[in-house]
Amino acid sequence: MCIVGSAHRWGARLLLVSALALVAAAIRADAVIAQGLDCRAGPSEDAVTYDGTRPELLEGRFLLTQITTSWDDEATTNEFSLRVTTPEERANAKRTGLGYFPRNVTHVGRLYVPEEYGPWPIEADGPIIYLGCRDCMDEMSRDVLRIAAVNERGIWGLWNNYQTGIGIVVDSLGHPLPNPAGYFCAERIAE
Repeated sequence: MCIVGSAHRWGARLLLVSALALVAAAIRADAVIAQGLDCRAGPSEDAVTYDGTRPELLEGRFLLTQITTSWDDEATTNEFSLRVTTPEERANAKRTGLGYFPRNVTHVGRLYVPEEYGPWPIEADGPIIYLGCRDCMDEMSRDVLRIAAVNERGIWGLWNNYQTGIGIVVDSLGHPLPNPAGYFCAERIAE
């Protein structure tokens, strides 16, 4: 009787946890669509591969949604802005030295995160957007957005965090989880 009662209580708890997980997944799925672009649907038909010939497509302010698929379907949303670099900024980006590596920066901007953390600098280098300081030698690991398609309305692609900082993501037992990764979309918003 005690074993059956215990199994019944655990079954009820499992059912409750499963129901809460389904509700949370539904809420996250709504967040993926709430901004106007459905990240799950992928790029719209008029989107093109970004090859750098139209830098104005990356200029402006965007609402970024990143969906983690490496271990769950968590969606996070932040704003960022990008502008084309000046000749001086491009020249500075090509310098080398301790903590610096030469790069071809086409756009610079800011990622607007909660006050205690930001805003963070961001850079676009061809079809890749780096969220966070690329020259900083600290504990932060950067998210790398690889642009797959772009149009006047937004940007779509895949993202990854290579966990290059001093920490890595682990589960509740301390086992390393896969690198955070997934897909993203960024909707252009009026300034």
